[in-house]
Amino acid sequence: MISSTNLSLVEFPNLKSLKNIWKHPLIHESQKLNIKKYCNACIDGKVNVEYFMKYEYGRLQLKDATVFSSVAQWNAVRSTLFSDTEYDIDIVGCHQNILLGICKGVVVCNNLEYYCNNRGLIIDSIHIADIAITKFNELNQDNKTKKDFVKSLFTIIMYGGNIATWEKEFGITNDDYKLTPFVNDFIDEILMLADVVINLPQYKPIKTQVFKKEKTKRIKQIDYENANKKDKRKKDAVFDVDKFHVKSCKTLSIILQDIERLIILDAFAFLQILHKVTITSYNYDGFQVLKSTFDTDLIPLLNKEIAKKWKYIEFIVKPFSPQLDMTLIPEPIPVIDVNEFNLIESYEYKKSYIERFIVHCQTPSMYVVLNADGDVINKTTSTKLLESYNHFKYNDEDGKEKSFMGRWVGDPNKHSLSKYEYNPPPVKTPSYNFNAWNGWAIDHIEYKKADTTKIYNHIRFMAGLSNTEEVYEYLLNWFAWCVQFPALKTMVCLIFYGKQRSGKSCIAENLLSVIMGKRKLMVTGSVDKIFGKHSEVGDKHLVVLNEANGKDTKNIHEVIKDAISRETVITDPKGIEAFESTDYVNYIMTTNNISAVDVPSDDSRFMPIAVNNCLIGNIDYFKELRADMDDIDVMGSFYDDLMKRDLTGWNACTYRPMTDLKSDMVELSISPYQEFINWLYIDLSCEFNDNNNIISYTGSDLYYMFKRFWGECGRFNQPSTQTKFGIELKRLDGVECKKIQGVMKYKITRIEKD
Repeated sequence: MISSTNLSLVEFPNLKSLKNIWKHPLIHESQKLNIKKYCNACIDGKVNVEYFMKYEYGRLQLKDATVFSSVAQWNAVRSTLFSDTEYDIDIVGCHQNILLGICKGVVVCNNLEYYCNNRGLIIDSIHIADIAITKFNELNQDNKTKKDFVKSLFTIIMYGGNIATWEKEFGITNDDYKLTPFVNDFIDEILMLADVVINLPQYKPIKTQVFKKEKTKRIKQIDYENANKKDKRKKDAVFDVDKFHVKSCKTLSIILQDIERLIILDAFAFLQILHKVTITSYNYDGFQVLKSTFDTDLIPLLNKEIAKKWKYIEFIVKPFSPQLDMTLIPEPIPVIDVNEFNLIESYEYKKSYIERFIVHCQTPSMYVVLNADGDVINKTTSTKLLESYNHFKYNDEDGKEKSFMGRWVGDPNKHSLSKYEYNPPPVKTPSYNFNAWNGWAIDHIEYKKADTTKIYNHIRFMAGLSNTEEVYEYLLNWFAWCVQFPALKTMVCLIFYGKQRSGKSCIAENLLSVIMGKRKLMVTGSVDKIFGKHSEVGDKHLVVLNEANGKDTKNIHEVIKDAISRETVITDPKGIEAFESTDYVNYIMTTNNISAVDVPSDDSRFMPIAVNNCLIGNIDYFKELRADMDDIDVMGSFYDDLMKRDLTGWNACTYRPMTDLKSDMVELSISPYQEFINWLYIDLSCEFNDNNNIISYTGSDLYYMFKRFWGECGRFNQPSTQTKFGIELKRLDGVECKKIQGVMKYKITRIEKD
């Protein structure tokens, strides 16, 4: 239900994550209770949330604050619960652009307009020390970036705060950052604009209400202070209405929030009524929608509709924050049958029983907990082990009941192995070391022959429309290599490019998970979970990076390339000493961003495949496919096929088919500076020919030509300053920089290619 003063929505959180998310170690203790309440509020997979107007103007508020809806959740929690099934729709620079719409043509607002049109450049121009960002994130268990820091500065300014307010919020000093003169100019202009806007006739009712509200609040505060003052001899404080005033920016923020609400409600009406979109969450300057009811092509239509009434407002699909790694939630150490344990009388026999499930490793020092099948389900410390099994007792020689784990942990004669290893065949592990490899999950299950047609058909869809048959065979060989030779990496990362809901992640997440076992896979949307400090890929055989966005992957491109082919990996689990082990991980990426990674022409590590998108929205197809993937007989039969596949003489690097997608990605990976040089060779061919294939230009002339080239390519955001441009240019083959008669000149030599 939508009205200007009330709103009723239904949220659909991920039930799998919802069950235990409140236990996640990265969630602050102060929020755990609220998240647990939210979990309890979920009935039949739904959370009903109601919003209302607490005051006459401003934003909608939660009717029941204990519900702790999407709008109140930490970004990482919100992402974990909703990013798989929902889109996050957001207004770009919401309050700044609303203010621009009010002021443009009424008063000079050059700084505000420059900020709205050049926010990226402004963010780039401000320096924030990396160590300050890291320190803040460690203290607050957050994942803020430089962009977040700078955006918050300008938001604080909009609400009447200053640089000191910003420093306090982020725990930084003036040694941690370097601002540009624009910031102070922006502050001065915002204070001026606030005075102008709040005195416009149309906003007088809001100004009046804010004054009354703040006046009432101040009177109550004075009454409280008088009632609780320690020195009763002092005169009571008296409210002086003539001296009381409300900061202009305080009133301005309410005005902007009120307009923000009206814009969002207009968007709701357009999407819900005209396009039958299911809106699930109200997030102040944005909202969430069910992916299954929303086509991203609606965004331009929405912006066109909103522009009829509200200037400078642009909605975008905003990427969710990285999800929480749910594997970090401590799995409950299996309750070893305490009744069976209690039936054993002596300490020595109890010890033999426990050592079937718990193994002590000396390097690194830790306790490895196994299930009945011998799979590693937890690595823990002695302290946590004692806490988990404090109810396990034994009777000493005098018949006194004592802690079994207390004695066993300190027992010098307990069964202890030298080193923790993870070695699949044919790698051998000495008997004095512990080998965590326990075979593929499917090896421990009985199954019979079954029809695998749907599995093969889906792999063919994944092979796409370019060189399909060759890619199809390549994929089958790649999968077969992973299961036949677990000790040999493919050295090639598959990249499945396609629209969301095209089924590009099914094979990795579902099929291979059943064959290998969930503990041998890591499926995540966060690069930090794979390549961060506490990444634990040492016991994995397949890592799937879902919906690689390009922003994160390009920043660590070299790290990803190294991981694909590296031989060893450092595992650094929290609470346990870091250790080195052999790296057996193969990688798969899924993405809808063609620029997710750079693929140079001489690349040997990536296999990009554009999947067939014809299955999007085919609910019946995916229901049937999932049923087969849940059928152990089908999975077992497909596994047998992979194990029988002849891979003699085949390797993943040499036999990669060329695809149209790879050609496109190679083209896109060329740097803008190299593109510019290539363009010069064509555009200035006569100058090269007349001067022995060499031309010489000043840096400023070249930069001007570069901007011209960039514009002719249909690109408008300049990728660099002139200084950076010069540095990048010098790195290219055929470019030489020399100072001639006090002027820096760039000599460019045409390189003839075969």
